[in-house]
Amino acid sequence: MRFTGKKWPRYKEVWESRQAGKTYREVGEEFGFTGHRAREMCLKYERELNRPILWHEDLSPRVSRALIASGYDSREKIAVADKFDLLYGVPNFGMKGLRDVMEWLS
Repeated sequence: MRFTGKKWPRYKEVWESRQAGKTYREVGEEFGFTGHRAREMCLKYERELNRPILWHEDLSPRVSRALIASGYDSREKIAVADKFDLLYGVPNFGMKGLRDVMEWLS
């Protein structure tokens, strides 16, 4: 789910300009904002690049919380539970949650 949304392509362009050796001020002038804003965008993009990817990132928050609360803390455990139909017993999960997990596992 990393880098989803409309803003990330622009952040990447700004970051690449900076990596090409331009100053923040030059990058800002190129894209039409201040050097300070160019710096903020580069730092945010770098933070996102370095952020660890969580195993449940592609699941909805509700489904993730329900799985974690029931002791399923890895993709492998969920795959085994799915194989033996154990996910039907997860509280606050529902059929939509099951469909989401099935799609996520495939």
